Amino acid sequence: MQHLDDAGHRLDQERDGDLAARPVPGHAVSRPAGRRRRDHGASAVFFAILAVPMLLLFGLVVDGGRAIADRQRAGDVALEAARQIVSQCDQNAIYTNGGICEVAVADTSRLCAGAERYVSSYGIGTDGDHGVSYAIERPSDCQLKQGDGQHARAAEVRVCAKASTYILQMAGLGSIHQCATETAEAVTAVG
Repeated sequence: MQHLDDAGHRLDQERDGDLAARPVPGHAVSRPAGRRRRDHGASAVFFAILAVPMLLLFGLVVDGGRAIADRQRAGDVALEAARQIVSQCDQNAIYTNGGICEVAVADTSRLCAGAERYVSSYGIGTDGDHGVSYAIERPSDCQLKQGDGQHARAAEVRVCAKASTYILQMAGLGSIHQCATETAEAVTAVG
């Protein structure tokens, strides 16, 4: 069975079921040649505009990840420096003080100077760190705690890491400064 449309074209859906072969009424629409040329390069501009934010995002991931690792490492260095201070406790006093090891508060400057030497020896380029420096920045960053005024049982050390950036320096951020504070307590038991 054949059906014809108004223009006399055959419409035979039952036989071949091909609706795409049917002619579409009206004229074919095409874009003028002048318009087609203006679209060229639009994707290049789009990617050029997105390149800067994507590069900054990549920089945040890379340099931000390094900053987190540097802060954790600064915490490790601070804890080790604090342990070095409390390890200088009077071993003989352990027996007379009920098993508690204490550090003389009068030795604070000497003990903190030793901690500063330890931290600065960790310095630039060690442990695969490129451009990372560790430091105890202020005298108040090294303190003795938990004592009676003459003796202390704990040391608190604050270490700061300053790391140069790889990618974010293109955006004007040349370094990232991270600090960590750790406390070590002298706990020694006799018997």
